[in-house]
Amino acid sequence: MKKLISILSAVFIAAALINFIGVSYFKQANISSFKNYSTFYEKNMEKFDTLLNDEKISEETKNEIKELTGMYKAFKSNGMKNSKEMIEFHIGSIRKGTPTIGTYYQLYKFGRHLDEQVKAGENILKNIK
Repeated sequence: MKKLISILSAVFIAAALINFIGVSYFKQANISSFKNYSTFYEKNMEKFDTLLNDEKISEETKNEIKELTGMYKAFKSNGMKNSKEMIEFHIGSIRKGTPTIGTYYQLYKFGRHLDEQVKAGENILKNIK
């Protein structure tokens, strides 16, 4: 019986350690992604608004700009100005209770999506100039 308790204790400790390390890694990666996203769109929102009003820009590009800037505008209208608030909002929308490695992994995938949106925004600005 003592061996079983020892084995179960080791398994639970290992699982907690893996969860702690995973949460730390994914949280740090998310903060970086959210910070890059908010910084990029904050700096370039005026440029995107100018492009939306420019008649020389194709309708396809305007739709892409609207799609890319829509989420940032929603974050801003909800009062989320920094990456910590954005992450807390998404943790709450993904799962109630204590965040686990699974919660942060879902946020990590969302962070990768934000990185792709920054790259798409950079490409639009680079191609227009």
